[in-house]
Amino acid sequence: MDYTWDGIKGGGTSPYEKGKYMPILRNHRYIFTIKEVKGPGFATLNEAVTSPDNFTNHNIVVVPIVIDAFTDITFNELGHFLAVTRTAMTLQGKHDATSTQNKFSVRTNYPSGWKVGAYNADGTTISVSNSWLKPSQNSGAAGATLTNPVTEELQAITNGKGFKDGYL
Repeated sequence: MDYTWDGIKGGGTSPYEKGKYMPILRNHRYIFTIKEVKGPGFATLNEAVTSPDNFTNHNIVVVPIVIDAFTDITFNELGHFLAVTRTAMTLQGKHDATSTQNKFSVRTNYPSGWKVGAYNADGTTISVSNSWLKPSQNSGAAGATLTNPVTEELQAITNGKGFKDGYL
């Protein structure tokens, strides 16, 4: 079955202007924010289902947020989200900015962006002076908006000394 929405995607900027259909894809998550209804609804379900389409009595913003690559996503009550492409990785040896096995992406629409730190398996913070594990950057995506999420790539940087478990 094909679902499309004739609304404004991406804040109405090209190529997503009003009147151009946005596909609603299976296995994706969207936020439909109904901002205003300009008329009454229908008295019964049957009346609503059999009525002709009416595209003039609504004001809705659709925010596409999840790309297939993102495996974990968390929402707050205001519709902001944080999504990551990987929730776990096992790294052997040293990994730096030239490595490829240590990459992951973060996507958010939270205006202040995101922050990340490094922690040992027991939950204690890994100090900068003993940084066997650290993120390639500590924060990002500031300036994202509810309708314009930002995606950034990060890396887990390791020194390759010993066998340790940790978290970002």
